[in-house]
Amino acid sequence: MKIQSKDCFSITALLAVPLTLMITAWAQSGRTPKPGTQPAPTPAPPAAPLKPPADKSAAAADSGKFILIFPKSVKGKETFSDLAEYKRGISDKLDSLVEEMNRAGANGYRLISAVRVGCVALMKLDEGQYQYRHFEIINNFTRWRADFNRQHEELTRDGFRFVDFFSIYTTREVFNPQVSTKAEDEFTNSFFYEKERSTRRANKQLLVTAVQNAGDQASAELSARIGEKFAEGFYPISVLSPFEILLEQVADKNELLDDKPDVQIIEEGQSGDIKQKVNALAKQGYRIGLVKNGVFVMYRRRHTSLPPVSYVWLQPHKKDFEKELAKVQAQGAIYRAVYVSPSDDFRNKLIFEVPPTGVNPPREYRIIKFDFDYTENEAENKTYYELTAASKEKWRTMERLIEDGFEMRDLSTVTDGKLLYSVNLLLERKSN
Repeated sequence: MKIQSKDCFSITALLAVPLTLMITAWAQSGRTPKPGTQPAPTPAPPAAPLKPPADKSAAAADSGKFILIFPKSVKGKETFSDLAEYKRGISDKLDSLVEEMNRAGANGYRLISAVRVGCVALMKLDEGQYQYRHFEIINNFTRWRADFNRQHEELTRDGFRFVDFFSIYTTREVFNPQVSTKAEDEFTNSFFYEKERSTRRANKQLLVTAVQNAGDQASAELSARIGEKFAEGFYPISVLSPFEILLEQVADKNELLDDKPDVQIIEEGQSGDIKQKVNALAKQGYRIGLVKNGVFVMYRRRHTSLPPVSYVWLQPHKKDFEKELAKVQAQGAIYRAVYVSPSDDFRNKLIFEVPPTGVNPPREYRIIKFDFDYTENEAENKTYYELTAASKEKWRTMERLIEDGFEMRDLSTVTDGKLLYSVNLLLERKSN
C-alpha cells in the first residue's frame, strides 16, 4: 500500500499534531522566544555577510533581510510503503532542512521559527554566524524523556542551545494495527539547536516535569516548579508536552524575573473552554507567555499592576479573516502566538492580545500564503522541492512590503486538505 505524504512527516492517514512556535508575550516583535533576555556574548568583529545561496528558487526564497528555507532535494519519493521507509523519509528531510539552515547560518541568518509542513524554516539576517543541529525521536509518548535528555545534554555540552521543535503522531491504524489504544501510538518529535560561532558555552537549560496523566494536578505541579526556578534566573522557553516544560537560565535577570511573577498553566484537555479560561486569567492581569502543544503558560507580575486585556483567536482559513483582522488592528492588537487545536482539524489560529482602548498605537498585519511543488525523479531516486510560480511572485510582493517597513513575524501551517505544502507567513508593521 502506497501512502501519500502531505507534509514534512505526515501521510494521508496520519493524525497530524502540529505545534505552535515559541512565542513570548513580553516580546513586541522579532525572534526572542522568552520573557527573559539572552545575555549577549562578546562578539567577534563582524564580518561582511557571505553571498546567499545562488539557487534561491530551489533552496530558499531570499529578501536580503529574511530567508525562507526548505529542503532542496531528498532521496526517494514522496510516498511510503511501510513504517521503516517512512522513518527514513523523516530523517532525509530533516537532514536536508538543517543543511540548508547551516548554509544560511554561515551567511549570518538566524532562525526565527520552523514548521513541520514541508519542513520550512524562517530565518532573519543577524550580526553573527550560526550553526544548527537537530535530532528526532520516534517513540511512544511515555518513553521519550530519557532519549531527549541524553541527546540534549550532548548538544549543550558542545555549546548548542535548544531553540525550537515540532511534532506529529503516527497512526496505529496504518503502521501498527496490533496496537489497540491511543496511548501506545508512536510519535515523532524533531528538536532544533543553535550555536553562535563566537559562543563557547550556552546558557543552562533545565527540563521540569510533572506526573503524567494527572490532569489539572500536572499543571499545578509545573506552575509551582517554574515559580521556584524564577529565583535562580530560569524562565520557560518551550512546552514540550503537557508534562514537560524546558527552562533556560540567564545571568542578567530582567524586570519580569526580578518581579517573581505568578505562573498559571492551562491546557485544552482540561475541563472548560480554553478561550474562556485564558481570557478569565487575562482579566486578572495575566499575560500569555508561551503557547505550545495545546498548553498555555501565563504570567502575572506580583508588584506591578497591569491593566486587563483580552485575547482573540483569528482563523486565516475563514472567509471573514481579513475583516476580523482589520477590526483587531484598529484596537491596537498585538500578535502573540499560533494555536493549534485537535478539536478543529488541527487548523492554525492566530492569537492577538487586545489592550484597553488607546493603550497601543495601531499595528498593521499582512498574511501571505506560500505553496510548494515537488518533483519525483525516478532515474535519480530523488524528490526536488521549490516554490510554485505563483508563490515566487508573492515573494516579490512581500519584498515590497518589507521595503515599506513590514517585518516577518511568524510561520504557521495551512491544513485545508487541498494543498500538499502550504505555509502562512505573518508580517507586521508598527505605526509611528
